[in-house]
Amino acid sequence: GCEPATTRISVGPDGAEANGASSSPTISADGRYVAFDSEARNLVLDGSSAPTGAFVRDTCHGAVGECTPSTRRLAISPALAL
Repeated sequence: GCEPATTRISVGPDGAEANGASSSPTISADGRYVAFDSEARNLVLDGSSAPTGAFVRDTCHGAVGECTPSTRRLAISPALAL
């Protein structure tokens, strides 16, 4: 059966809570992906310390085979990329 659950999306690679505010979530139709904006600096290990950007979290919901939940940075605020 299916039990309703809440899963935090804005977490770092080590599972730590985001160290900045996150907002504007958008969930894919199948519930697997969540895109959101965040000011957090600890969501990805990409070497960037830019605090504002767009991210997508693969929750692995409904994935076939092995899947590890992960977050990717989609964009950095142009004002911070200078």
